[in-house]
Amino acid sequence: MLLMLLVFVLVVVVDQLAKRLIAARLQEGAYTSANIFGVRLRHVVNRRKPWGSASAVRIMAVVWLLLSMAALIVASVIDRSSIYVALGCLVGGATGNLIDGFSRHAVTDFIDLRVWPVFNVADTAIVAGAVLLLWSALRLRAGV
Repeated sequence: MLLMLLVFVLVVVVDQLAKRLIAARLQEGAYTSANIFGVRLRHVVNRRKPWGSASAVRIMAVVWLLLSMAALIVASVIDRSSIYVALGCLVGGATGNLIDGFSRHAVTDFIDLRVWPVFNVADTAIVAGAVLLLWSALRLRAGV
């Protein structure tokens, strides 16, 4: 379970640092001229629902608490490092976005693939965690 905690902390720290760096170096709406493998950085602040509503953010905090408790229960029942990493990514990503929701009532996004809505490190961790959790569950079911 220590691995889950380490992944959680890493995701939250990297996400928050990346968002602060983008906010400090790029004006909202601005983007970098350099592209790395078709990826550019663009500073977008998502103020839409649910982030603009304090009551919605509080509801998401309750959902986050339930997600965190479920992650701890699953991690205590299934002793697999892939499950720990997946759950750390999921809860860490949710925490990163929730920190923005509480502190700014908005979420900073900055990874622009141009063919997908702009997203951030927390979003990436959530998707990666969900995929890894599904893969791990399928492997468990197959007995691998």
